[in-house]
Amino acid sequence: MASLKKILVATDFSSGAEQAAEVAIAWAERLGAELHWVHGVEHLPASTPPSAAPLIASYVERARQQGRDSLAAAVERARARGLSSEMHMVDAPAAGGVVGLAKELAADCVIVGSRGHSALQQLVLGSVAERIVRDAPCRVLVVRGKHHPAEPGTIVFGDDLSELSLAARGDAFDLAHVLGARLDVVHAPDLGIPYFSSMALALPSRLFDELRTESAEQIDAFAADAPGDVEISKVIAHDKPAHAICERVKQVDAGLAIVGTRSLTDLERVLLGSVADRVVRHATCSVLVVR
Repeated sequence: MASLKKILVATDFSSGAEQAAEVAIAWAERLGAELHWVHGVEHLPASTPPSAAPLIASYVERARQQGRDSLAAAVERARARGLSSEMHMVDAPAAGGVVGLAKELAADCVIVGSRGHSALQQLVLGSVAERIVRDAPCRVLVVRGKHHPAEPGTIVFGDDLSELSLAARGDAFDLAHVLGARLDVVHAPDLGIPYFSSMALALPSRLFDELRTESAEQIDAFAADAPGDVEISKVIAHDKPAHAICERVKQVDAGLAIVGTRSLTDLERVLLGSVADRVVRHATCSVLVVR
């Protein structure tokens, strides 16, 4: 994580945002990064009736002032810990404002809180965190769960053994080293056959055995690049990748999951379904998405 030098903390000052703030400060201390705090307040809507405009404008201005005051407190809290810290107010919808600022600052990571993990929140997409994950040009850490991602205990890394995972693999190794965590590498071999296809039932068992062996050997080869003090466990799963990652998180009570993703096209942002999307939606711990 040598390149993680600039962290952008998106906050709405909720309890979830407070948890994200604690993580951001801890990561900045561990990784030697500077912190940038951002809060977004939208402009007065163009469709506002003239009779309501003064009242709404007054409310928006109060919200901006409260945001500035709260951001200033966050900056001072970080500076008191010896960290470089700056604040940013954006007049834009939260997700769009955060993504735009991440591009402007060339941030290395955005940290954002999650509002919860109810069944409804798993099904209904469109939250600020999910939009930031899809649109941000850099890593995004979505903070949730009972464990502090600065002391995760175990990190679960979903590795598809492709070029897509190269950057995420480096982050997984580095974070496990810096945070003193065990690293569980989860790989679900992709046969290129839809999971609903009956063809999968006709495949000989030796093919799966060969895939498991080959995958384990690749993970061992990659693990040779990890710091020597990192304990690595291999999990070769016959399952959908996202489900395998989330199940491993539950099994070992992990404090952090890491997945890689590529930049999405506009169509792919509408038609969800990537492994990263599913892990962010369903994992019971914090998730770091590495683009």
